[in-house]
Amino acid sequence: MFKPSDFEISMEKELRLRMVNDEINHCDDIDELRKQLINVTRLFTQYQHLLEIAVKQLMVQDGYPHLIPDKIEVPKE
Repeated sequence: MFKPSDFEISMEKELRLRMVNDEINHCDDIDELRKQLINVTRLFTQYQHLLEIAVKQLMVQDGYPHLIPDKIEVPKE
């Protein structure tokens, strides 16, 4: 499904990631790091959920609803 190149991020995103990593590495405020980690974890979970819904909807649109496990509901619009 994915090609190796799909996992390569652009130079702009690589730079942004490096800048964020530098900020994290130089931060001494443990409470702020903890708060930001909680926020990032929430966002990651939310994006993961949205991607799951999008993939399921594409499977239904493409005619493959039988491949979606029964316990997973696909939202109807």
